[in-house]
Amino acid sequence: MFITATIALQSRDYMGGMTRVRIGFVTVIVILVVNGFFFYRAAMSLQNSSLQMAQSRETSRAARTLLIALVDAETGQRGYLITGDERYLEPYKNSLKNIHSLMSELKDLTADNANQRDYIFTLEKTIPDKINDLEKKIEIQKKQGQEVARQIVLSDEGKKKMDEIRALISDIDLIATTDLRKWDEQVRTSGRQFNIAILISSFSALLLLSLIYVVTIRYFRERVEKEKVLTEANALLESRVNERTKLLAETNEQLYEEIQERKQTGEKLQKFTVDLERSNSALQDFAFVASHDLQEPLRIIQGFSGRIQSKFSENLPPEGNDFLRRIQKAAKRMEGLILDLLAYSRLTTKSQPFVSTNLHTIAQEVLDDLEETINRTNGRVVLADLPTIDADPLQMRQMIQNLVANALKFHKANVPPIVVINSRIIDKESEEHNTREKEFCEITIKDNGIGFDEKYLERIFQPFQRLHSQQDYEGTGMGLAVCRKIVERHDGEITAQSISGQGTTFIVTLPTTQINEVTTSE
Repeated sequence: MFITATIALQSRDYMGGMTRVRIGFVTVIVILVVNGFFFYRAAMSLQNSSLQMAQSRETSRAARTLLIALVDAETGQRGYLITGDERYLEPYKNSLKNIHSLMSELKDLTADNANQRDYIFTLEKTIPDKINDLEKKIEIQKKQGQEVARQIVLSDEGKKKMDEIRALISDIDLIATTDLRKWDEQVRTSGRQFNIAILISSFSALLLLSLIYVVTIRYFRERVEKEKVLTEANALLESRVNERTKLLAETNEQLYEEIQERKQTGEKLQKFTVDLERSNSALQDFAFVASHDLQEPLRIIQGFSGRIQSKFSENLPPEGNDFLRRIQKAAKRMEGLILDLLAYSRLTTKSQPFVSTNLHTIAQEVLDDLEETINRTNGRVVLADLPTIDADPLQMRQMIQNLVANALKFHKANVPPIVVINSRIIDKESEEHNTREKEFCEITIKDNGIGFDEKYLERIFQPFQRLHSQQDYEGTGMGLAVCRKIVERHDGEITAQSISGQGTTFIVTLPTTQINEVTTSE
């Protein structure tokens, strides 16, 4: 017990130390991730600010360069108009090429700047108009002469458009310059944040590494000490295990002897079962032979008593006729007992294979056969819908007939019998029946008869057992025994619920399907 507790304590301490180390590493990782996140944000902010600052600077440069190109183009055009010298057209043409590329560059630089969008849009319309105006005046020079062109230059008609373009570019440059100052300040702020993030991350990493070092060293020192104690406990445990192993070996020897004894007992039980089956078979054969052998002298008794009654009854005194009637009544009762015994023995030897059987049809045929009894007793039988199951049809007919006839016979004096036949499909798991089929049907036959005390429940299903005298209710006491044997052959159960004077309910439980001996009904 002490060793087990020591090992458990050591294991718990070890797991606790491992847990603390894991928690420490997880904490370090979380802190490093958080620091990395803020470091990443500061770096991204610095990078973004630097890009925006460079973009603003490029926008300002492109705007100013575009204005210079427009001025150069206009200057070259004026020089040509005034002098007529086509050498002035070279800088004009070069400037036009630069204007298109600069305008495209400026548009790309301001694509994500909402403040510049309207200015760029207006500038895109104004510059082509200005270029068309310059081209138009050059064409006038070439077609109408230098003097006309010089007058156009002196009239200064293109100054208005140039001033408009200069104002637009100036506004674009102003916005770019303003953005440049804003992003420059943002770069400075992001740079400070970046430096702070680096400082904090470095300090945190150093502090955490120091903490991990201290915790790890402490943990391994404790582990060395505890492993020493655990080694001693293991040595003690090993000696205890050796002792228990020896004891277990002795126990196994005893268990082997017990198994051998149980095996011999099982063999004896199997032999006893075979002998019991042989005895039951012999008993059934005896009942069958005895029933046949008993019928012959019984028929002789009935025959000669009948002749005596028919020929000599008038010559016999009253007491002699009474004895003769008693002999005939006893012979008739003996005949019923023999026939019931013969039927009981045939339940197994003369049984039919299981087939799909409609219990409702069989029950209706039984009621047709018992119609005379029902009418004689002023009785009433209520038959609900019964299912179709795998069964022996002849035995099902015999069982239902015995139970219904029993309910009609044991009725109260001056009270017409009422018999109700119902059924339901129930489930093995919900009802906890020990059957080999999951689904089975439950048939109930309820009457309003005399009932019985349930302490005699087991007795009423035994052969030749009666709860009432022959004078009160006729019968041999074999009907319910036959029913039980039929039900057991079908792997089912039969029982009853009753209160003396308040009627009886017989409950028959039968599997809906049978695993063996099932044939197709023709």
